[in-house]
Amino acid sequence: MVSVLERLVGGGDRSESVLGSSEIYFIPLNERFENCTSQTMERYHMQLSAMDGMVAQMNQASTYLNQQLAVLGQANQR
Repeated sequence: MVSVLERLVGGGDRSESVLGSSEIYFIPLNERFENCTSQTMERYHMQLSAMDGMVAQMNQASTYLNQQLAVLGQANQR
């Protein structure tokens, strides 16, 4: 804590010290944001892929059921 305060107020121009220390903290924050964003995008990609597979299976089931209902409808008309 003391070293942070010394960097903020000690030696040189005060605005340079504040800007320098903010850059030190900004870089890790930016890296954390990038990591969080990457993880979220990866999770969305996995969820979208899973959903796409489920929709494909439901479409196949729908086609099969429509065929079966058509056969039943033809059998009832005889």
